[in-house]
Amino acid sequence: MQFTGLLDKNGKEIYEGDICSLKDGLKWKINSIEENYQVREMMAANETFEVIGNIYENPDLLEV
Repeated sequence: MQFTGLLDKNGKEIYEGDICSLKDGLKWKINSIEENYQVREMMAANETFEVIGNIYENPDLLEV
């Protein structure tokens, strides 16, 4: 997993493959480092952007 250069609300580094939680309960999977711009916009609009796991260790977080 490659570091995106971004940090979540707790200062935790965000990597490709991480699953993040937003304040409205939605979950966002970080697919690639190229998404940086989109992720930055989401973080600016949602101060509770937080890493809750990753697709390798916690695939169940993305189940519907």
